[in-house]
Amino acid sequence: MMSNLGLRYITSILIIGPPRSGKTALINHVAKHLGVQIINYKDPSISITDNAVIHVPNLDKAINEDLNHITRLLNIAKAKHLVIVFESSNPWALDPNFIKKSIDVVIPVLPAPDGYVNEIIQNKLKVSNNRDQEIIRGIIKTCPAVEAIEKIRLYTSSGDGASIICEDVFRKYQDFTQSLVFK
Repeated sequence: MMSNLGLRYITSILIIGPPRSGKTALINHVAKHLGVQIINYKDPSISITDNAVIHVPNLDKAINEDLNHITRLLNIAKAKHLVIVFESSNPWALDPNFIKKSIDVVIPVLPAPDGYVNEIIQNKLKVSNNRDQEIIRGIIKTCPAVEAIEKIRLYTSSGDGASIICEDVFRKYQDFTQSLVFK
């Protein structure tokens, strides 16, 4: 049906981003929203499961442990029309041929869009001071999610903005994704 509609069925997704950026939270949120079960990639019941997402939280480690198991998972996912979601904080450690051959789509975890950041700052955090808004905006736009929360708490409790902004780690993940060419 998908091919008749001119659509490609997506079996394998690789979500990349810095550690603590929300990759697993994203997967859990989407699965809950869609009402599908998440199965750990080591779970032996995968071969008999329907309507589930297979989750591999650290693809580079999983491949190093057992590439054959990952290959079997991909075959099961394709045969049963399941989705397998891989995560990686270090996609550069992955074989580019494996990615091009085995992954249907790569999704980088990026900072929140400006409009949402402004909503968080003004409506959720209730920050009105322009300087504070700019510092918190910088934290949200450059830090992985969990680290951003910690740094915002630190900043709001101390008022010290020195060295609170993160290095922009998101750009390299976006660049990596754009460097891939899929069929």
